[in-house]
Amino acid sequence: MSEKAYDFEERLNRHPVLKERLSSILNIVEDSGGNYDKADEAELIIIEKLRSFGNELMHEWASGKESVMTEKLRGSGRGISGHGKKNFIGRPLSEK
Repeated sequence: MSEKAYDFEERLNRHPVLKERLSSILNIVEDSGGNYDKADEAELIIIEKLRSFGNELMHEWASGKESVMTEKLRGSGRGISGHGKKNFIGRPLSEK
């Protein structure tokens, strides 16, 4: 196995959800279960899976970026504290 292939596999192993999704798409491409007789059927399933996959990837990317930026800001010494859910529900209604 080449170094690039090994590196790719090692990186992929760090993301089990990504690996599972790619495997399911490969199963469709290879038609390992014999489920797709027509290209249209396979195409619709692949498009649906890729859309869902893209959404999950963007959430994972955003989560990773948020963690990196949070650590960077906390390490900057600016006295920044973590954030939490806002509890303010507005001003109470005034009596008339």
